[in-house]
Amino acid sequence: NLSNGPDGALYVVDMYRGVIQHRNYVTSFLRDQVERRGLEQPIHKGRIWRIVPKAGGVVPPVLRLSRATASEAAAALAHPSGTVRDLALQHLVQQRTRDAERAVRAQLEHDRAAVRTAALSALAGLGLWTDSEVRRFVRDLDPGVQSFAWQHAGAPLARRDNHVWQAIERIDAFAPPTASAEPRAFARLAAFVAETPDDPVLRACVATAAHPRIGAVLAILAGRGDEAARRRWRAAVVDLSRRAMRSRDADSQRALLALAGRTDSTAMRRALLEGASKALPNGDRRVGWLDLGGTPAQLVSLGQHPDERTRGHAQTLLGAVRIGGAAAPGAVTSLTADEKARVERGAVVFRGACAACHQLDGSGQRGLAPPLRDSEWVTGPADRLVRIALHGVRGPIEVDGERWDLEMPGQSHLSDAELAQVLSYLRRAFGHQASCVDEAAVQQVRKRTRRRAAAWTAAELLGEK
Repeated sequence: NLSNGPDGALYVVDMYRGVIQHRNYVTSFLRDQVERRGLEQPIHKGRIWRIVPKAGGVVPPVLRLSRATASEAAAALAHPSGTVRDLALQHLVQQRTRDAERAVRAQLEHDRAAVRTAALSALAGLGLWTDSEVRRFVRDLDPGVQSFAWQHAGAPLARRDNHVWQAIERIDAFAPPTASAEPRAFARLAAFVAETPDDPVLRACVATAAHPRIGAVLAILAGRGDEAARRRWRAAVVDLSRRAMRSRDADSQRALLALAGRTDSTAMRRALLEGASKALPNGDRRVGWLDLGGTPAQLVSLGQHPDERTRGHAQTLLGAVRIGGAAAPGAVTSLTADEKARVERGAVVFRGACAACHQLDGSGQRGLAPPLRDSEWVTGPADRLVRIALHGVRGPIEVDGERWDLEMPGQSHLSDAELAQVLSYLRRAFGHQASCVDEAAVQQVRKRTRRRAAAWTAAELLGEK
């Protein structure tokens, strides 16, 4: 590990170990590799090296902030070392040294962008931020300073501050200055997709930026180009349509289906409906998955369309619409007070133990962890889910129609109560309506599988062997 020290020296932390890893992420495969190669050795060794410039003599002494006056701490915001700037900022804010306001504001005139950002951070931390800082620094020449100022622009924007809105109009030139910011943003996102339709990373970024209104980007694409261009965009439209439907936002889903119903482009209509169909979960879980408050008229019309592919996708979607607001088969529609408390505590456990890989919204991360949202492994038999949580699971495994070849480490270090809480949360979060898991069920599975060391395979969990 390399770190820039506050004294200007480079610090090298060398722990003399082949592998340094949290036990949560040491899978059975990695543990075997580590032990075979002796990578856990040697222990109780290591050094911290301090490297200083060979030429130039001694590194200048660092200001002792614990003894610094308010003006000295404010002056340290301009120190050449980023570490010292951070420490000075921390000192000013934690000590609530509001008498340093004049000295801090003087740093706003500094020619280095990092110093201006540090000064703005200090003002924000001390509660001294004013609309004048927003008005001035959203126009700063440095993008980083601009970005920091925009983070504090919410209040003046809400008050329709003309200075800030004028700054928005100057941000880019791809639309007339009379256009509002939001349509221009969606137009730019659509342009990204049209320019590079085969870039999956860019599509993911566009979807994240537009969420949950991905349909607004698709609507712009539907009105652009000729039929040949729309065929080139097919993969991108299918992907974005799938993401829009997966948002589980009823307004977004209805807007997407309405777009498919009104577009006169065969290529666009097919791609929109194909993506929407791909968002549906597998098997019986798709029954009632689309909760739109009734059956959309556009979808009924598309289900009778003369184009065979359009008709097929529309009929698939019609089969997933929840009728009359009834719960999906096998759903648990109410919880006891104890179960509600368990689910609430499980949300806390999830954030600490699971969200780093599976994401707070349960969407997972490609190449790291599959989604938990709409996963048949989460909402299936509770006993199976407990086994996965205790001992982990290794691929290949299919999750909602997609193959994953990874290994999830077991979380047996969590207590029975914690596992019951987090698993109950997963079975009730993200729109799930499965039953909760109680502590006794976890205890039984833990006892029954206490000799288990390796992660489960999908075949074992499904009872194939």
